[in-house]
Amino acid sequence: MGYIVGPTLGALLFEIGGFSLPFVVMGLITLGTSFLVCILMKQDVPSPNKAKTKVTHLMSVPTVLINSIATVITATAMGYYSATLEPHIRGFGLSSVDVGFVFIISGGTYALIAPVIGYVCDTGLNPKKIMIIGTILTVISYSLVGPAPFVPLQKSMLLVVIGLVIQGVALGMICVPTFVDSMNAAFESGFPNDIHTYGLLSGIWSSSFALGAFLGPSIAGVLYDLVGFEKGTYFEISLHVLLGIALLLFVCLDRRPSDKFVVNGMSDSTVGFAGRADIADRTSAAPVPGALKSPVYTINGHHQSFRSSHRFGSTYGSFSNSCMGTSLSSMRINNEARAEARGSPLAVESRI
Repeated sequence: MGYIVGPTLGALLFEIGGFSLPFVVMGLITLGTSFLVCILMKQDVPSPNKAKTKVTHLMSVPTVLINSIATVITATAMGYYSATLEPHIRGFGLSSVDVGFVFIISGGTYALIAPVIGYVCDTGLNPKKIMIIGTILTVISYSLVGPAPFVPLQKSMLLVVIGLVIQGVALGMICVPTFVDSMNAAFESGFPNDIHTYGLLSGIWSSSFALGAFLGPSIAGVLYDLVGFEKGTYFEISLHVLLGIALLLFVCLDRRPSDKFVVNGMSDSTVGFAGRADIADRTSAAPVPGALKSPVYTINGHHQSFRSSHRFGSTYGSFSNSCMGTSLSSMRINNEARAEARGSPLAVESRI
């Protein structure tokens, strides 16, 4: 919402009181909200008996690392437009308010598409596949807004608007899946599903975004002075091409478990962030910080531990199952049902 309202509100304040008024108003609003946070926020008292996860432990998970890099690159793309779009469209004779509305296009599209992308991620689709599409759309966006030197089109306001709409969609397809994918990878790597892990992941995401928001305008300003807007877009295009290739390699090497357990005649995947709570639920056990712990699940009241050795963290590797020396696929469903009926925990072990 701030990304949408900011440019328009800033333009209106600029028209009313000149250059300094937007900064004075936003400074006072920020100061006021800081006092509200101090008053309303409750201090969380950490439990002395609970092992603490560190940022370095989470960043050692390859998926979390690549998602952080993707967030930085995406934020630089937003920052590039923030610093150079206004002088680029200045020749169209737009007023300050009109320029503010132009900046709304990308943010408004992002606000509309983000909930849809979040829903798609919850359906179980690999978030990296969505991110790859987002990188392609970003390349298309930067190719049109300039337009890039290799695009045989003349600069026009229509191309700018189309490019910004595509950019808004691309932002949603990269920013939203990065956080979802990082949560999946962290929990699959054995980190506890608690508020502390959520807070660290949120902090990593916010720091990555802030770094990109700092680097984007800084680099964009230098490139604009040296080579102009059109040729400067090569920088963002190159970054997103490299990011897309890296994500594609992750997807191609992805060997996430796809086996399903049959319990009382019903099958469901026991691996993944969004699971069927009535059949297979992940429980939170005390983790060993920095270590990749075996995920623990509850199947109809019985705790099941799945030992895993990890290639590319915990997310990648070939998945084969064994139970007392016999592959899981050869286990008889009736034996499992009888064991469960007797109250005996199912002894199922998986190797990655």
